[in-house]
Amino acid sequence: MPGWDPDFDTYLTLVEEAPASFVVDLAAAQHAPLDSHPVRVQVRLTLQAPTEDGMPTPHESPLLHALEDRVTEGLAEHMGGIFVGHEISRGYLHVVAYCPRNRVGDEATLIDWLDDDGYEVAWLASDDPGWDMYFEHMYPSVWEMRTIWNRRLLARLEDHGDDLERARPIDHFAYFRGPEPAAAAAKALEKAGFLVDPPHRSEDDERKAEDQVQKATDGRIEKIDEILAEKERELLEI
Repeated sequence: MPGWDPDFDTYLTLVEEAPASFVVDLAAAQHAPLDSHPVRVQVRLTLQAPTEDGMPTPHESPLLHALEDRVTEGLAEHMGGIFVGHEISRGYLHVVAYCPRNRVGDEATLIDWLDDDGYEVAWLASDDPGWDMYFEHMYPSVWEMRTIWNRRLLARLEDHGDDLERARPIDHFAYFRGPEPAAAAAKALEKAGFLVDPPHRSEDDERKAEDQVQKATDGRIEKIDEILAEKERELLEI
């Protein structure tokens, strides 16, 4: 078990132009890397009947989840592993953990306790003292993290009885290096249909200017992400 409360979440992205689904412990970023766990262990399971885009079918997903639980429990028990997440892409499930060097055994040790239910299993152990795979490959980007927080926020609103189909004004904030790019962005955003407050100095940093923009939309997650992507495209053109 890690010395922190895990905070797992999921996101979808593309890896080398192929669809990929990640589960990652976001909380690990506040503690990693651990000097005590410098070895990365990856267990790869070959999907038995992947879809055309390399993802598990609804029928196979529960089987994979159950097998993954046994893998992560075995890595923790037999190798002292800390599970940080998984990647599913191109017909494979990759389970990733970090382990103490003196606890990593050979392949026979792994297969001894892994009941694979007929799955093709492969594994490797690599030195990764900086937890580079976790930080550089698995951890979500700024945009992917934004979609995670959007999803969490909307789930909380729904839990409190919010009707996410109901349109309502939603405020967005953007920060710039100075008033000139803030004014240019405000003009572009107004053309895109946003209501924009006059740019003003940021309270957090007087060197920066802040825009507050608003657009009425419903609260569905795909709509929120669409609006943010639209705004981001406008800002990147400034």
